[in-house]
Amino acid sequence: ARLREAFGISEYFVDGSSFDPDREAKEQVARSVAIQDKEQQKALEREREKEQEKMQAARYELVHTPSPEPPALETKKKKKRKAKDSSSSDEKKRKKSKKRKKERSVKSKEKK
Repeated sequence: ARLREAFGISEYFVDGSSFDPDREAKEQVARSVAIQDKEQQKALEREREKEQEKMQAARYELVHTPSPEPPALETKKKKKRKAKDSSSSDEKKRKKSKKRKKERSVKSKEKK
């Protein structure tokens, strides 16, 4: 291939035809055969691609099925807690302590 490029020889050159008077005709035939082969290869590749697309389309057909609607559930909305509500644990502790104080005072009064 490098020698052909170096000496400017056509890739369609037919060996032993350098002194042949029909050399150009033979090279032309070789060119046309090569072009036809390339076109056939391209056509075969296109057919293979089409067949693969058909196989994939047949294998993965799109299915349109509507999903059943879920029954409407009435959910109670949660009330937003305010900052005061979040500190309810402190209030509970305070209430308990008040109750204990009251209970103690009641018990101490009963003892007297």
